[in-house]
Amino acid sequence: MVYRMKFIDRENELAFLEKCYRLSREMLYPVAIMGLRRVGKTRLVLEFAKNKKFIYFYVNPNKRSMELLSEFSEILAKNLSLPSYVSIRDWSSFVEVLFEFGRGWIIIFDEFQYFKNVAPEVFGEFQKRIDLKTKTPLMLIFIGSLIGLMKDIFENKARPLYDRVKTKIRVRPFSFDKAIKLMNELGVKSFEAMVELYLLFGGYPKYYVSLWDLDLDPNDM
Repeated sequence: MVYRMKFIDRENELAFLEKCYRLSREMLYPVAIMGLRRVGKTRLVLEFAKNKKFIYFYVNPNKRSMELLSEFSEILAKNLSLPSYVSIRDWSSFVEVLFEFGRGWIIIFDEFQYFKNVAPEVFGEFQKRIDLKTKTPLMLIFIGSLIGLMKDIFENKARPLYDRVKTKIRVRPFSFDKAIKLMNELGVKSFEAMVELYLLFGGYPKYYVSLWDLDLDPNDM
C-alpha cells in the first residue's frame, strides 16, 4: 500500500523558512536544521522547497569521498545544465561550481554531519565560499540528525563553519494534540487507539506512516 501522508502542522517552521528564502533572493543565506531521526526534518524541508528551484543531496556515510563526489557532480550537472567546459575534479571545485551556477536556487544537504567522515575538507571549502560570497543569492540548507555532531560543526569555535549559518532550526517531535491531527489524517478512529499509538511512537511522524507502509490498520491493534 502506497500512502503519501498529507503534510501536518509545522506552520511556524514553514513560515520561518519562507522568510529565510525571501532573504536569500538578495544574499547568501545558510541555514542549519537539526532534529532526531524520524522527526520529519527532510519532509519539512521538501515541503518548503516544493514549487521552488532546489537541489537535494544526501550525504551517504557508506560511500567513499570520490564516489560521493561523482554522484553529487552528476546531480549538479543535470539540475543546473552546466556548460561542457565546467570540470568538477574535487570538493573544492564542486563547492565553487555550486556557488557560481546555483544562484537563485535552494541547495539541500541531508545528513550533512556525515561529511566529517566521508570528506571533512568540505567544511573548509564551504567556510571559504561563505566568507567570500556573502552577496550571492543562494539558500543553503544543512540538515542533520546527529545533533551533537551538528552542534560541533556550527557551534564549536575551533571548527571551520563556526558562526557561518544565519540561523539554526531545531525540529522537535509532535505534541499529542498535533499527533492527533496526523492520526486523523491517517484514519485512526478511536481516542483510545490514538493514546496507545502516541505512547508507542511519541511525536515522530515516520513511525505512524510506517503502519500504512506495512498495510496495517491501527484500529485493529
